[in-house]
Amino acid sequence: MKYQSPIPEVKVTKEGQPCRHCGTPVIKTGHNSSWKPKAGQPYYFEYWFKCPNRKCKAIFMVEDAKVFLYDEKQESLLERIAELDLEFEHAISK
Repeated sequence: MKYQSPIPEVKVTKEGQPCRHCGTPVIKTGHNSSWKPKAGQPYYFEYWFKCPNRKCKAIFMVEDAKVFLYDEKQESLLERIAELDLEFEHAISK
């Protein structure tokens, strides 16, 4: 039989919401001022929520906090993909 948590599985999207594991209100946290993303890293999270309960320590990453990193090579590749998509759509519509 699967364990049924007494706390409903609601996405954590703001500070103060209950932790999905233990019910403790979560806190918003982020990187310290000296943190820098690693080279080649496609994205990072600007902030996240964590449970302050020492026994729980759950971390909740939020899609709204995701920051994508692109270099010029990746940007030109994405532009080319968009062009090919348009060409494909045009070819199909004929």
